Amino acid sequence: MLVHALYDSLVDQAVQHRFLTVREQPERLIPLLVYVIHPESTACLRNHILHNPQFLCQKGNTWIASITLRSWLRSDKGADASATKSMLVPKLPSDDDLISFPEEPTHAKSWYEENRNSNKNQMPDTFRRTISSIILSTNVFGDFSKCTIISEDISEDNLVTLVDASRTVWQKFIHQPQTARCLVFLLALGMMCSKLHCQYTNAIDQLASFVDFTTVFLSQEEWSEDHTSFRRFKLGLWSLDSLYRLQKSLKASVDSLLEAKEELMQQINDGPGKRSELLQRMCQEYLGEFESNLLGLTRVNTEWERKIELHSRYNDALSAVLGLRDSRASLQQNSTIQKLTYLTIVYLPIGLMAAIFAIPNEQRVAFEGMGRGWFVGCILLMSAATYTLAIYIQNVLTFISRLLGKICGMSPRFVFGQVLLKGTFGKDTSGV
Repeated sequence: MLVHALYDSLVDQAVQHRFLTVREQPERLIPLLVYVIHPESTACLRNHILHNPQFLCQKGNTWIASITLRSWLRSDKGADASATKSMLVPKLPSDDDLISFPEEPTHAKSWYEENRNSNKNQMPDTFRRTISSIILSTNVFGDFSKCTIISEDISEDNLVTLVDASRTVWQKFIHQPQTARCLVFLLALGMMCSKLHCQYTNAIDQLASFVDFTTVFLSQEEWSEDHTSFRRFKLGLWSLDSLYRLQKSLKASVDSLLEAKEELMQQINDGPGKRSELLQRMCQEYLGEFESNLLGLTRVNTEWERKIELHSRYNDALSAVLGLRDSRASLQQNSTIQKLTYLTIVYLPIGLMAAIFAIPNEQRVAFEGMGRGWFVGCILLMSAATYTLAIYIQNVLTFISRLLGKICGMSPRFVFGQVLLKGTFGKDTSGV
């Protein structure tokens, strides 16, 4: 397996500088990396497994530079299906969860399908978090090296280009291998910056298309009666939450890249020996290429930090609007319950009288001469008594509590509370 892995990395076992690419990281490959192929990758693999973006640089007899970066890739349908099943299990939200179109607010989904243009009538992609790591280790002089790249998104063409460029650097800076190793690591970082720039730009562009509430909020109170506005608000909240997660991952990766740039450029400037004018110019060209790739990623991070701060004002506004909508729905439900209660009170006397007059004559509950007139009259009398009691129920309870308070010598409020407790639990709780 070791020979097969080294063969796949486009190098022979006897070369001076070795590259190894790992696109997938099964559990059985970790011991092979740690104990056989690249023992110096232990610290970086720990960050990789923990999904922790970080740059590490170790000096000494073995020089080790490693970095772990976080990005988001478009997920395939198979992953979507398995993720959908896992999302059915209740759990706390995590920054590592899939970013997928919300299935729960189906009304928001229907609004999206109805209001997108025909040429854009597509659901946004599902994005999953992915981790990439680069480990470069050399001996103290820097003339022997091993570079391991763990990334799902690196292609064969990217690897060939990186290997050719690295070979050129090692050849040009053969007398300054300490500088060459820093430049090779920066070449790999530049390639990763370009990949991250494409991934984050694609994800942000799709999710940001939902964050547009200006026209809705400028329509005064019309949104309060327009049900499609609430659908748009729910989509906006989901989009803002997804953008926060993307920006958080992007910022952590950019911070690690900036730390790596500062450390490696310091080592290049403090390197042994004096470079010729030609080598110095070549060194600046490589540094400029890396800074160009890093600048593109940093610009995306800075731009979206500013835009998210701008759109964050909508977050509280949307929460307040949705809370107001829920409050209105609760008020409408309370009004409906109140009407149903009144309707129930209307039917109580009718039901009571119907039950009484339905009793057989043998029981002698009603007189034999009581016919339809008595039935209607009793309903009217019971209705009047019931409605009067319902209207003045508070006054009746207050009167009873005061009367009992005078009789028992206790405060009316305490007596009223004891009466309620007895009626609720069926026993005297005054001794509790």
